[in-house]
Amino acid sequence: MTQATQNFIQEVWPGPMEGVMKTPFIRTASKLKLVSRWMTPFYRVTTGVPREKQIVSFLEPFMETGLPVSGQIMGTDRDLLAKTALLMLKCGCIDVNLNCGCPSARVVSGNAGGGALKDIEKLADILKALRDTLPC
Repeated sequence: MTQATQNFIQEVWPGPMEGVMKTPFIRTASKLKLVSRWMTPFYRVTTGVPREKQIVSFLEPFMETGLPVSGQIMGTDRDLLAKTALLMLKCGCIDVNLNCGCPSARVVSGNAGGGALKDIEKLADILKALRDTLPC
């Protein structure tokens, strides 16, 4: 075992999927201690920064478990994504994940999710905006 793997904390968290990861599953998996943290399905950011009330409602089933929660966002507008990520932290997420892997044809055609990989410079710009906006 390398030094890096010796210091790595192993965790198991289900891969989030929009429309599938519902409150009963979240509650049951938490009560049975099957997971040590949660990552939300992606929160799609398109035309504006969501209201805090919307984020709180989105996060509620995860937050009520008392486990750490990583909020996942997806979109193409660097400023909207950065502001939404900051709002997720304000609402209790421990960190934020930018979805760059959703393979849905609809998502990819809009250059979000896996489609973000088609323009690496734009993706780097989004990541820089997130890094510059979020506290380290």
